[in-house]
Amino acid sequence: MRVPKRKSEENRKYGDKGGPVHMTQDAYDQMQRKLERLKAALPSLQAEVARTGAFGDFSENFEYQDAKRKLRGTLRGVDVTEDKLSRAVIIQPGSGDDSVQLGSTVELEINGRMKTFFIVGPHESDPPAGRISHESPLGAAILGRAQGEEVELEAGGNTQDIRIIAIS
Repeated sequence: MRVPKRKSEENRKYGDKGGPVHMTQDAYDQMQRKLERLKAALPSLQAEVARTGAFGDFSENFEYQDAKRKLRGTLRGVDVTEDKLSRAVIIQPGSGDDSVQLGSTVELEINGRMKTFFIVGPHESDPPAGRISHESPLGAAILGRAQGEEVELEAGGNTQDIRIIAIS
């Protein structure tokens, strides 16, 4: 059974402009498992749509509408996940370069306080856990910089002095 796609679903699918999706091998593996789970759920969802469709009068059949909503959401999840996996670029941790790159673990001194961050793609960032995107203001400011360099970052009207202590 093929479910028609709404234009808004297509627009959301490619909302990130279709460029490369930078991720670690762990994130890629997790996304593969998610895709398998979504695809495994499709037959039961399709059966539920068929079962509730047999009740008749689609306009007032809440069970049918709910089953279609769940099926559409799962199909959208499959499409988005397959799209991201097809554009995935695996980040190699610690590329051995002397500058900050995707996959680098960086120790920074920010306004006198020491913090450690792992530079990842935007789909994997989690700042409280120390994983920042290379597209974030901080990530973009230190990307390509060498150990010992100082950077001034202006964010929200405040200026932060950042010094790169170590790169691994």
